[in-house]
Amino acid sequence: MNRQTLFLHFSAIFIAAMMTLCGQRAWGQSAAIEEIHGRDNGAAPATSGAASAASSSAPVDAGGRRETNAMIEILRRMEELQVEVQRLRADVDGLNHDVEGMKNRQRDIYLDIDRRMQAMESGGGRGTGAAPPASVDPTTTASLIDANTARNAYASAFKLLQDKQYDDAIAAFEQYLNQFGSSEYADNARYWMGEANYVTRRFNKAEEAFSQMIQRHPASAKIADAKLKLGFTYYEMGRYDDARKALKRVIQEYPGTSSARIADERLQRMSREGR
Repeated sequence: MNRQTLFLHFSAIFIAAMMTLCGQRAWGQSAAIEEIHGRDNGAAPATSGAASAASSSAPVDAGGRRETNAMIEILRRMEELQVEVQRLRADVDGLNHDVEGMKNRQRDIYLDIDRRMQAMESGGGRGTGAAPPASVDPTTTASLIDANTARNAYASAFKLLQDKQYDDAIAAFEQYLNQFGSSEYADNARYWMGEANYVTRRFNKAEEAFSQMIQRHPASAKIADAKLKLGFTYYEMGRYDDARKALKRVIQEYPGTSSARIADERLQRMSREGR
């Protein structure tokens, strides 16, 4: 519900209340006019003077009560609107936290690419395609070729992920892991495969990828992020107990990091949601 909708809703409530108040006042005035009109026509009062005064004041008292009830109803609805606004603000805060997390992950992607490219330019990328010296062991040469092939395969899969071709990226990372499951980029490949599945809401596949990454690459630089995203995946799957446990582990194991901060924010959001 956006601000315009809230404004229209509140305006409708206010107009309805004012119409009710106007109708009640018109009713009281009409009753008074009828009484005066009857006196002008010489109609005899049905009761004594005291009884007549009590009778004429009854509609006014009833109208006052109705006005009071209408105002109470307006206040009640205003309180409901305030509660609704507070809930919407909490949702917006949660969305802002998620967006901030996405920005941080995208920044990590670019930093990772830059680091990898610098490593390629300063390392194995030099001399690619040139014939190896005669003294180089053929086994070593084959290993270098395999390393370059694995690096190129990972870069191709990562480019698909950057282009948001998630299905193709998942297939490319799977092929990479089948061919180069023990290479230097295997941990990143499993992590990004989990991310691609998470974005496309294949949460079972995402859980599998993040779990394998955590089990097989405990010393990876992306281990904290993988544990954080595993907690997020449990949340999306409705496994709130597992999500809380995973997020609390991130805070305990990696205090002071951005992953711990994001985990704490998600836990606070879950508390607000009653999950």
